[in-house]
Amino acid sequence: MGKLDKIKYLYVNGDSWSRGDDLPQDQTLPDYPGGPMGRPIGRYSDVLGKKFGWEVINESKGGGSNDRTVRKMVDWFAKNKDKWEETFVIICWTQYTREELWNDVMGCYETQQFQSTNLDKREGGWFGEQADEMLIQSDADLKPTKDWWKTYLINFYNFDKRSQSMIRQIICLQSFLKANNVPYYFHNAFSNDAYTHSDWIMSDWSVGYDEEKWKEIISMIDYNFYHPNSFMTCTELYEQEGLIEENKGLYEITGDRGGHPTPISHKLFAEELCKCINEKF
Repeated sequence: MGKLDKIKYLYVNGDSWSRGDDLPQDQTLPDYPGGPMGRPIGRYSDVLGKKFGWEVINESKGGGSNDRTVRKMVDWFAKNKDKWEETFVIICWTQYTREELWNDVMGCYETQQFQSTNLDKREGGWFGEQADEMLIQSDADLKPTKDWWKTYLINFYNFDKRSQSMIRQIICLQSFLKANNVPYYFHNAFSNDAYTHSDWIMSDWSVGYDEEKWKEIISMIDYNFYHPNSFMTCTELYEQEGLIEENKGLYEITGDRGGHPTPISHKLFAEELCKCINEKF
């Protein structure tokens, strides 16, 4: 009996790329278990589920962070111990700059969308710009002021430490799944492809960087079960190879929408993941 013969469930978690942002929605179904109504149609997880005959549990959320992904996956496994032997896991790792914080006023978690461009802005206006953005993002009636956010970012936020935290998260989830014989496959949403992890952990923000230590830590990631290209890179390659018409792999950005994979990109990515999963399991 093969390792996948017992599988009945496909558990997926990540950000907007695995959620299926910009795709048409079925308003009769919840976005994710326990979430608001409106489930994207044609996302790669659903295509994979049909190919393998698995029930799909997709807890991805647009704008979600790796912190949220780890938290939600662990919570799901804690509540569904009877399904461990029947579950295949796909994790879509996202931008490491995003940080999930508990908002005690709102009584919920919030993902802070700190921007990762121009990492050399420590001495410039980056902190003030990000503080303004944080004020817009929060729905709380009582929320931190701009000065509070600037103080937080200056004293407690560092891009390198965030990237290093992500690498530890990858290793921890990988270890949990391996230890419990749960088959899995990881991929990244956009840029920062799997084989460039070593490039993430040193920038102008580096503090106490130990190159040899991080080489050893990164070597703990099992790349046999980590897709070599991100979803974004795969979409770009599909266009270059003529599998998708030029500029049709991602939705056009209009206002606050767009920039995410189209149905054909989800279909092709699902086929690519299906091939890899069959080869490895």
